[in-house]
Amino acid sequence: MTDNGEDRSKGGKDTHKASPILKAESPGDRNISIYRAEGPGIFPSHTMQVFSTTQSFRHSPSQPAIERLPNELLGMIFKLAENDCVGHSHPLGARAPLNVSWVSKSWRQLANNMPALWASIDDTNAHMAPLFLERSGSAGLEIELARSHINSRRYKEFFYPRKLYWEYIDRLDEFFDPLVPYTSRWKSLQLDGPTRDEVMPFLALPAPRLEDLCLDANDGCAEAVETGDAPQSLFGGFTPSLRHLTLVGVAIPLTSSIYLGLISLQLFQVTFQISPLRQLVQNLAACPLLEELSLGRLGFEPHSDDEPVHRPAVVVLPRLRAVSLNGLLSGDTRYLLRLIRSSASLWIHDEDGGDILEFFPLDEDVAKILPNLCSTFKLRVWVYPLGDSCILHGITPDSPAIIHQFRLEGPHNDNGPNIVRRTFAVIGQRFAYPQLRTLWVEGLCESALDPALFARVLGDLPTVTSISLRSASMCFIETLIVTPESQPCPLLRDLELVQCAVKSQSLIALVASRAPRRDGNGQADVPPTIDHPDSSELGKYLRRIRLVGMSDIVPETIQTLESFLVEVLIPEGPLQWPGPDPFDVV
Repeated sequence: MTDNGEDRSKGGKDTHKASPILKAESPGDRNISIYRAEGPGIFPSHTMQVFSTTQSFRHSPSQPAIERLPNELLGMIFKLAENDCVGHSHPLGARAPLNVSWVSKSWRQLANNMPALWASIDDTNAHMAPLFLERSGSAGLEIELARSHINSRRYKEFFYPRKLYWEYIDRLDEFFDPLVPYTSRWKSLQLDGPTRDEVMPFLALPAPRLEDLCLDANDGCAEAVETGDAPQSLFGGFTPSLRHLTLVGVAIPLTSSIYLGLISLQLFQVTFQISPLRQLVQNLAACPLLEELSLGRLGFEPHSDDEPVHRPAVVVLPRLRAVSLNGLLSGDTRYLLRLIRSSASLWIHDEDGGDILEFFPLDEDVAKILPNLCSTFKLRVWVYPLGDSCILHGITPDSPAIIHQFRLEGPHNDNGPNIVRRTFAVIGQRFAYPQLRTLWVEGLCESALDPALFARVLGDLPTVTSISLRSASMCFIETLIVTPESQPCPLLRDLELVQCAVKSQSLIALVASRAPRRDGNGQADVPPTIDHPDSSELGKYLRRIRLVGMSDIVPETIQTLESFLVEVLIPEGPLQWPGPDPFDVV
């Protein structure tokens, strides 16, 4: 029987060629066979063992394929449906586990005997908490009272407004009273909205199985302030399994044991009037498995990072992969970077018009604090249209890539060095890039940057082989012209210009200065004006130029460029940044 209902078993010819691997009498069987054929690459071995047992059920035409699945595999499907992010936007009765338990007696029996299927409690099923608590058995409870149906910290692309959320926020006791006696079973807890004082009565009992805690009291208003009467701990100070902690606008003293032994720490919008910054560093030292650290808009008492008596020992965190520092005072950022040693990706966001060098101790080599500088091979600099903000974004060839990003914002200052000038001033100097191959620069204009400074930057990057200039003024493009006195980026092979203001004469002069010359024997060689730093790089002249959105460039100019043995491309769109988006912050 085929999918369209035709019986081909009685003399009919099947015009579809069967796969040598996949043979199935029904759509359900066909899917099973696909899983069995392709599964080893995408499923764990244990799951593949379950798939393999389906072979013995394939020759039972009296039952639909779904009824012939082993209970273990069917249970996996139920759990996937229960975790489905889109399904959480549906009414409770249309979501797993309730919907699957209403299909048939066998499904209901299977669903009712799967404790993990009933272990998630949020505002949509809180009124049925006794039923879910009973059927979840001893499974770890995942509790969520959040503004969105999906943890926005992990799934930013999904956001479904909760209709019952606001009702429970006004009566937290109705939500928590059935759950508090089971605190010992809590596995994760996410609360959005309630303040620390509002939730503390429900977070007093020990939580030995709690792994993930997210308390977000931020409503867009003032930051939380640590006071002398602040509770010293949550859950009676007993959370031995806690590994992931997020506190937003919730002031828990840094002396609390809740900060110890973590894998990820996200701490935002708190002013610590009592706990010093060095206490935070000491807590990090007690988290040897820490992988992610995000700190934003934190305030601490003034300190001196130059006095040894106030400086803890350097903390080595070998598993740390991402550090995000957003809106901290430059002195606090410098204090943390001086004491934390790792090869992690680093994001720094400053809104006070700070200087990149202010974040690093003057008496230490930046490469020692930020070791991925030496292996950075792609660098992107994005200048805001008004010239009052700038992003410096570099990545390494590692997999996954190690990133360093500085996003600096502040008022434009005509009387002194602005943010853009200060950012470019460190490139090739304090921020040496000995392995840099690709340079992208967007938004260059004379009001934000002196072309002479840009020329100096190019001169300090002799290893660059690919440059992309976007929305750049002509004076910056002209800095790439090679002369006996100026030889910026001598290994440049690929050049992309996107919506740049440039005259044909300047463009021809640029290409001509970097194009190969033919000797008397007709052999191409590099321009004699280019002095290559490595003799093995001879012949690495400009090979390709891409012109995107350059409507002023006439066909005659393109023909002239091609006469220099340079490939000229006129694509519809620009190249895409070969790495993470600079606006994506951990």
